[in-house]
Amino acid sequence: MSCGCSATKVYRTALIGCGMRGTCIALNAKNFGRYEIVAVADPDAANRTHTKKELGMGELPEYSDYKELLKWGQFEVVIIGSPDFVHETQAIDCMNAGKHLLLEKPIAISYDGGKRVVETALKTGRTVAVGFVLRYAPLYAKAKQLIEQGTIGKLTTMWVLHSVASGSDWYFHDWHASFANTGGLLLQKGSHDFDILNWFAGAQARQISAIGSRDVFGGDEPNDLTCPKCDKRFTCPERMNDDSPRVQCAFRKEVDCLDNHLVQIVYDNGVKASYNECHYTPDDNREYVFIGTKGKIVLNDADGKLYIKTRNTAMYKESMTFTPGNIDSGHGGGDSRLLVDLANAIEQQTQPLAGVQAGLEAIRVGLLAHESIRQNGKPLSSF
Repeated sequence: MSCGCSATKVYRTALIGCGMRGTCIALNAKNFGRYEIVAVADPDAANRTHTKKELGMGELPEYSDYKELLKWGQFEVVIIGSPDFVHETQAIDCMNAGKHLLLEKPIAISYDGGKRVVETALKTGRTVAVGFVLRYAPLYAKAKQLIEQGTIGKLTTMWVLHSVASGSDWYFHDWHASFANTGGLLLQKGSHDFDILNWFAGAQARQISAIGSRDVFGGDEPNDLTCPKCDKRFTCPERMNDDSPRVQCAFRKEVDCLDNHLVQIVYDNGVKASYNECHYTPDDNREYVFIGTKGKIVLNDADGKLYIKTRNTAMYKESMTFTPGNIDSGHGGGDSRLLVDLANAIEQQTQPLAGVQAGLEAIRVGLLAHESIRQNGKPLSSF
């Protein structure tokens, strides 16, 4: 994996949160070459063992308490891949300890918490890259470039259809299914997309309205029911394999996250956006449509192409199709490029493309959308 720069500094790096996402980021960082993984922290011993095995580093120092890791402190960068509800506290503690961060989104599950993260980053001067990997994916970067070049004229409207076929696999069989843990799936899942919409609009969201519901998941099953112990395990379409790390019943009583949402956004500059997120569709992809005064761009990450159509009098003609080159990591190639950007930003003392202010703006949209749903779709501009 090429870093795209001449710098050779290698950053001693610790991982906090040895779940699937944290492990994936650490593995990418190790393979990149600009990061040396020197320790891991997670309260679950099995998670720590699994991560060290995946990294091929069985003797790696490990900590059950991240605060003990910070006391040791012999590293410069921290990857925070913990559950959402501890991002804020861990990020603030790490920055106050002088560490640069790759902070998984969302940066916090409350707006005040997000502001505290931003304030700490400013106070400490630490470099923080937020895990908005779609900004770095070649497909999205090319769409942004084309819009800035005026290919479709002035951007006026954006539509997003986010189909999550793996909805129950990732979000309803474990801690993600609780609002208390995630702030709602419009933060955990939707913040990726709200960041892209905010970035493309180039303005702050002025008004947000939303509707949503829980139509499939949740129910009356006991909270301690797991797939391996369920009488319906051979017929349930949402069952998880016995060896999955996520086996809580997707229909248990405590599930309170919604499984579908429709959000409308109006930006300060007049750009409008709609966002649909559904967690029980048969397909699994994001489709974006960017409409301007002279045409539109359709982005579908399932086929990995951009379709650019421009206006020709009364007819729409497809004028260009773009397919990105080498996709060398997950999230459409964005995972590796985020690591490149963070290393370069630390080295050059610049701001990463996806920083903490972007993280705050994304959760602002998601939190206001959830509040609008609670108020039956009322348009909101502030908390």
